Amino acid sequence: MSPWTTVIIEDQFLFRDLLVKLVNGDPRFECVGAAGDGEAGLALCRRLHPRLVCLDLNMPRLGGLAMAEQLRAESNGSRILALTSCKDETSIAGVLELGLAGYVEKDQPITVLEKAMVAVAEGRTYYSPTFNTVRRRLGGNPMAVSKILSLREREVLQLVARGLTSAEIARDLDLSLRTVGNHRYNIMKKLELRNAAEMVAYALKQDQTSAVSSRAVD
Repeated sequence: MSPWTTVIIEDQFLFRDLLVKLVNGDPRFECVGAAGDGEAGLALCRRLHPRLVCLDLNMPRLGGLAMAEQLRAESNGSRILALTSCKDETSIAGVLELGLAGYVEKDQPITVLEKAMVAVAEGRTYYSPTFNTVRRRLGGNPMAVSKILSLREREVLQLVARGLTSAEIARDLDLSLRTVGNHRYNIMKKLELRNAAEMVAYALKQDQTSAVSSRAVD
């Protein structure tokens, strides 16, 4: 059997390099490309059509969820394993909406990542315990964030929870400051928040709720 072709999309150079070495050290896989931002990663996937894409959700220039959405719309055929250091509800909601094949947090052991990679490459799915806990909660909530906000709005909300300013969000997502402002306004309107302070509090609550769920599972 030919090895599963794999593309790594990760903005942190050290982690990206480690992932490439991990993939190439396993005869079942072959790393055919790696990229440090969403736009470069999208171009690679369009050109190479890999079997597996290991995708960091928090990417500069083009966010991981936005990139995954474009690949899905193009029927690229690649299977996507989402990697993240943020256990927030907005990311999980996006993965659910797009139907990505896997989700693993970066603080998991290498053995977990290897298990997830094999499962996704074989055509199965792999989701972490944290993901499954949040999925159950979202499934019973008709006002879940995934049903209200667009993918880009959820990316902005996630960065708000991390404490980024509008200027920093604009830089990370390669958007104009005005566009970020429009997204923030739409988020407040859709979630019925009265001001920026309430939006920050809401974003932090979403992030903290997911963190509590993670500790409960652990």
